Amino acid sequence: MKSVTTKNIVYIMGHARSGSTILNILLGNIDGVFSAGEINNYVISGWVTNEYCSCGKRASDCEFWSGVQSSIESHLEQEPSEIALVTRKMENWRTIFSVSKQKRNVQTLRRNAYVLYAHAFFNSILERADSNWLVDASKVPMRLYNLLGGSEFEYYVIHMVRDPRAVCYSLNRSIEKNLEGGVQKDLSSRSYATTIKELYISAILSALVKWKLPASRYLCVKHEDVVVRTADVLDKIDPFLGVRCDSLKDHVRGGGVLFQSHNVAGNRLRMQKDIKITNDQSWLKEMSAARYILTSLAVAPLLIYFRYPFTRKAIGYEG
Repeated sequence: MKSVTTKNIVYIMGHARSGSTILNILLGNIDGVFSAGEINNYVISGWVTNEYCSCGKRASDCEFWSGVQSSIESHLEQEPSEIALVTRKMENWRTIFSVSKQKRNVQTLRRNAYVLYAHAFFNSILERADSNWLVDASKVPMRLYNLLGGSEFEYYVIHMVRDPRAVCYSLNRSIEKNLEGGVQKDLSSRSYATTIKELYISAILSALVKWKLPASRYLCVKHEDVVVRTADVLDKIDPFLGVRCDSLKDHVRGGGVLFQSHNVAGNRLRMQKDIKITNDQSWLKEMSAARYILTSLAVAPLLIYFRYPFTRKAIGYEG
């Protein structure tokens, strides 16, 4: 690896339902890398509501996360509710537009607290995992925007993108609560219009983060490549992080399953055992022609920017 003693954070940035969970799991199968899932959601998911870890135990009963929590409590005096409040405010994209001096001063204080909380989690997880490489799959661009600069950590950003039409389709489906299955609450259907607006905001914020990063610390990866050409994606990640992924490449080429580390927050996939990477293109077959055309027109700039084809045939749909 490039750094032995430096603490390194591999941050997966992107939008919901873009495949960050499978990428998080894949990265966690690289020797020396610990993937912790959506760290920004741990305070609520693990600390407050005590939900299930991917090991099958409640967070409070999980040896890994109970150890992390004890370490954090010994370093921070703040209550979980306060940490969660600051996290929610600082990860809202509207904080960029704090114009008045008073609001900027408040934002500075919140940002300092936010960075303090994030670093406490990073250090506690790295210590518990006995690793110098940590994957944070929180996705939120504003999280990284606030953490970059003057940090004790080296950040490597993998921007995970997926066909915007697939994201719209996925978020338009409701999912029922299933705690043991990794669904912490009922997930209601989100309208296409709402998702499209959020996709544009996410793309703009991700571009701002990319602008703040050295070119060598940013890598854009497509969900479709991860699930279809996994070994090729690892070929890109190898030099990006300075790791050796040869054994993992051979493993996935041979159809081998992936193991899962300790994740409390994230997609329900994290609760599965012996995970196999699959390519689900059901959205292509199930989305009506009219909706496909209208959605394609609405997200056309994003399709062009991320180099996605417009037609179903070009994507591979033949039904």
